[in-house]
Amino acid sequence: MSIKKDALHNAQQLLFQAFRDADHQLPERLLILEDPTGYLARQAHQLFPNAKIDLYLKDFRRYLALSQHFANNSQVTVHPSVLPNAHEQYDAALLTVPKGRYFTRKLFTVIKRALKPNTPLYLVGQTQLGAKSIIKDATQFLGSGETTIIKKHCRVGTCYKSDQTKQTRWQNDPGLILDSYHTYDLSSTDTTVSHRTLPGIFSWEHLDNGSAMLLDHLSSELVQGKTVWDVGCGSGILGLASAQLGAKHVYLSDIDLLALSCTWENASTQSLQDRISIGAADAAMSFYPATCDAHNPYPQLQFDLQNPINPESIDLMITNPPYHQGHEQNITMMQRLLESARPHLAKDGQLLIVANTFLPYAKMLKHAGYDAQVLHRTNTFSIHQAQIN
Repeated sequence: MSIKKDALHNAQQLLFQAFRDADHQLPERLLILEDPTGYLARQAHQLFPNAKIDLYLKDFRRYLALSQHFANNSQVTVHPSVLPNAHEQYDAALLTVPKGRYFTRKLFTVIKRALKPNTPLYLVGQTQLGAKSIIKDATQFLGSGETTIIKKHCRVGTCYKSDQTKQTRWQNDPGLILDSYHTYDLSSTDTTVSHRTLPGIFSWEHLDNGSAMLLDHLSSELVQGKTVWDVGCGSGILGLASAQLGAKHVYLSDIDLLALSCTWENASTQSLQDRISIGAADAAMSFYPATCDAHNPYPQLQFDLQNPINPESIDLMITNPPYHQGHEQNITMMQRLLESARPHLAKDGQLLIVANTFLPYAKMLKHAGYDAQVLHRTNTFSIHQAQIN
């Protein structure tokens, strides 16, 4: 997010202060986006106990925790999706600005559609991470607004949905237009597919070099008849390619709910749904299977929170793991993967990992008890192959 973890509580306190102190009518329905701790939803419910509150999150782990927290609260609904499809239903919206300016702009497009005319969006971001520019974006796109609080290294903006007097430079970009996707072509020796993505997903504008390198290494000889698990699948590039190459079954998982929605869309357009399972999972831990409730227009996924599964006898686990958490380098996802992968792998099952060459993954694999080798290395990326000793 564009607020560092240690500054999140202060930022959300300022955001709620602006909302609480505003001169507005009692809201009947509130929209809250990217409230990872549920602080805003709890405070809003205390202040307006009769208001219906809809909370949308990007991180499945936060969705899981907060859906349990609010399970007995009929006024607060935690949604397993990122982009609301409401039309002029909300009296106000509150946004903790996430990481990524284009993703934030995508949120602005759905917020504007969701708000009733002349109603406010309250947003907060960290000053050093571009909050001034984000508030400017919101002001131009929604129609009017201003910075209302500058304090504790944060800025709070209050913007109102009104007639937009000036078009922004970005609002007609593919992926930012309401109900649209950004697309790019993925080519192999046999076929070219149009791959659909959205701002906020890793490698949303083009195929990243690491995934391209691993994609080139995948072959029908490697995956034919195998059970494959694409861990941290993003929009589904590697897992869906494995299905196209003849894998018996492919599991695709991520903690990013927007990425999983795009994976479902890409699987549908490539007619691969009979050979894959899409679900939410942190590293190679419990896999929560997804079903598609509706396309309106993006796949609206639902997850079976009571019955996670543990995929077994995985012949090949592939991943391009993230090494950033927020704005900091962090390799804990890789550590969790190496710890959690063992129970899922078949006797001769393999891990295939692409990563930046400077990362200490070879040492980590050895320390975790894997027999590993580097299959291919460049100055930028390396492909590691590993099996359990």
